[in-house]
Amino acid sequence: MRAFRRGLVIDKDIIPLFKNHLMTPQEVKDIANTLKNSTQNQLIVYGIIITLIYIGGILYQYFQARSIASATKKDIGELTRLAKTVESQIKALEDTEKIKYTLKYNALLKSLKLVDAYTSTHWLPSPDFPIMAQYAEIEEFRDCQNEIILTCDNNELVNHFYKLMFPTSNIIGEQMKNLTAYRNFIRAELGFGKPLSIYTDTVWFASIGTQKPKSDN
Repeated sequence: MRAFRRGLVIDKDIIPLFKNHLMTPQEVKDIANTLKNSTQNQLIVYGIIITLIYIGGILYQYFQARSIASATKKDIGELTRLAKTVESQIKALEDTEKIKYTLKYNALLKSLKLVDAYTSTHWLPSPDFPIMAQYAEIEEFRDCQNEIILTCDNNELVNHFYKLMFPTSNIIGEQMKNLTAYRNFIRAELGFGKPLSIYTDTVWFASIGTQKPKSDN
């Protein structure tokens, strides 16, 4: 069925589309579970999406009350403007999230390399536990620290980075436990899945026999 007014054609079949956007109790429950583990920017995006869903429900009631035949070009223009504005805001947030994720990803991978460098030079090798040293400059540590603080949302992740950089125990096994925990915090921060359980004896390469021999020259 179609309604005609001032040359404007509106298909009444679009009305059920607004009605279908009214949330069921299960949809509300699913959204609540999603928001539970979301970052601040993700919460903003979800808020905009939920607002659009809510607007859809209001529009359905609006058109029912007013009658679709009385809709004017001004009504449609305002709705179009609103949709474009929200779409632009969502795209801006998505672009920001992509940039932040890339910076976070690079910073966290760099932090693991710095942890390797610190661990390999902090503990003295022994006959039973040989360690091949790996080096890094102080500027790298400072840059990485700033990047992690600026891009990561989990306070425990940042604190575990400090635990690895400033260990309170002289037992290297404790360092390995903290390293395993830190890696799992990184997995969660980057959305890479559930924590992994790794044996402490195999969590880190202290030395390996494939290293290229140093030149005598």
